[in-house]
Formats: sequence, C-alpha cells, structure tokens
Amino acid sequence: MTTLAQILEQNSTYAVVSHIDPDLDAISSVLSLLFYMNQNGIQARGYLENIPDYTDFLYGWDLFDLGHQVSLPEKYTLITLDCASVSRIWPSSLFQKTKSVINLDHHIDNPGFGSMNFVSHEVSSTAELLFQMMKTESYSVPKEIASNLYAGLLFDTGGFRYSNTKISTFETAKQMIQIGVNPTYLAEKVFNRWEKNGFQALELSLSTIEYWDKNQILFSFIPYQMISKLNLLNSDFEGVIDFLRVRRSIKVSILIREMEPGYYKGSIRSIEPYAINDIVRPFHGGGHKRAAGFSTSDYTISEIKSILQETLKPILSKQE
Repeated sequence: MTTLAQILEQNSTYAVVSHIDPDLDAISSVLSLLFYMNQNGIQARGYLENIPDYTDFLYGWDLFDLGHQVSLPEKYTLITLDCASVSRIWPSSLFQKTKSVINLDHHIDNPGFGSMNFVSHEVSSTAELLFQMMKTESYSVPKEIASNLYAGLLFDTGGFRYSNTKISTFETAKQMIQIGVNPTYLAEKVFNRWEKNGFQALELSLSTIEYWDKNQILFSFIPYQMISKLNLLNSDFEGVIDFLRVRRSIKVSILIREMEPGYYKGSIRSIEPYAINDIVRPFHGGGHKRAAGFSTSDYTISEIKSILQETLKPILSKQE
C-alpha cells in the first residue's frame, strides 16, 4: 500500500477537508492526518463544517485551528478525506481554487476525482485506510492517532456490526489495541453519547413514521417547523436512523429532515442483500451499499418521496 510519507511533500502547504456534516470517521481522519503532518513538520490546515460536542474526546483539537476562516497561500494541495464525490466537499471553494487534489476515501461510488486517488473499497472506513497508509518501518503510529482512528473505524462499522466489517477490519483493530488503544473507553465515547436533543430528535422521528410496500420500508419525515421549534441541529439526529432500522420486518429505513425551509437531508439504511446507494444519486448523494445519504434543495418533499418509492421498487423485488 502507498504510504503517506510517499505522497506528502515537506515543502508544500496542504488544506485538509472532509464532507458536509462530517461524521466521526471524517472528523477522526482529519484530526489524525493533521496530527501526523504536525509531527512530521508538514504545513497543513484543517477545515470542518461543524464539530459535534460528542467528539471532544478525540486527540488534537488543541493543536489545530479548524475554524471556518479560509486563509491559504496562492498555491496549496487539497486533501479530501471520506468524500464520495466533489459535491460533498466542504468548503467547496478550496476544491475550486486548487489544481492539485489528493483523494483519500473508501466509498464504493467514489469516481476518483483527485489528481491522486487512494480509494479502497476493501477497508471499512477512511480511518482504517489512513492507519494502513501511516504504518511504515520508520514511523510508529502514536497512541493518540491510533485512538482517533479506532473511534472512526468503530463508528463506521457500527461496532463491527455492519457488512463492511471484514477479517482485515478486526486485524486493524487488533493492531490499534496493541499500540495502546482502550477499546472499552472508546466504545463508551462513540456510542453512549446521547443528550436531551438527541432524544428529542428520536421522538420526532418516531412520531412521523410511515410504512410503505407492505411494511418493508420505514419512512420518517420531520418538517422544518418541528425541528426549529426545538432548536435541533443536524448533529442531534446522528444515530437516529440506526434506531429506526431495528424492526425485524424492515428492509429499508429512511429518515428525512427539513433543516431549513426547502432544504432536505436524508439518511437511508438497508439490510442485506438490498443495495441502496444508487437511489440517492438523483439527489447528488452517495455512500455505501447499505448506508447512504443526501442533501438537496432541488426537490419538494413530495417529489423526494415519489422518487424514492419508484427507485426502491425494483430493488426490493430482486436480490443481489
């Protein structure tokens, strides 16, 4: 595998970014890469659209300015982490202004939009990809980075429950634990992190459930008025979709929230063998075979529902 030492240049300046509404895999990967670059004397600055409070256990927040102020020299190389497509990059202005992009990702639908592309569908997460790229004979991954990346790996595999979990995933986790990672502590931080707002978001989602196609599909839509009344953020809905998928008869779970008037964010999950990553493409979304998402202001909620229902019919009528 290509290593980070082989692609990062000492005399270059880098901007490190991820996707809109970054999740724990994205955030831990950005922090870990910045930590690595700082250790190796490489100039870099990171950008994240938002930073959920529950990620405060990750190492490196004190080392970096990850604010929204975009200030870089005229020439820089952009590193995108965990971005399945150009439309998901945040901030998009950094992609538009650079001629050189290093694309590091694990999503199956990543088209390879970078000048250099390191996209592996065989790893569970971008965190796992980064860990493998950091390991060299001359560089021992420190506990701080290994802990961050273990958290990202744990999150993206749902605690080793999702179909992206493979033998190599457990091997990577084993290597991280051998470095000194505390798996019990990190499992608590990754999964036991709900606050009042999260339960309010779950309550709203449960109160608006519809069942489609003979109870095979669970659909929940939360309009802006309900969200704004409780002052909920998109991060408050993190993990809600995983509660909605637990009913045994459900093959596909869909959660859509109207975060601003006319601006919709969707999360979709499915069980094997039903692949749903293609159904978010009309909305410029992306993801995995059984976990995908999108953001759009191009359609009404009625249009979104109609498109989803039509595209799901052939998926449910046949198996992979």
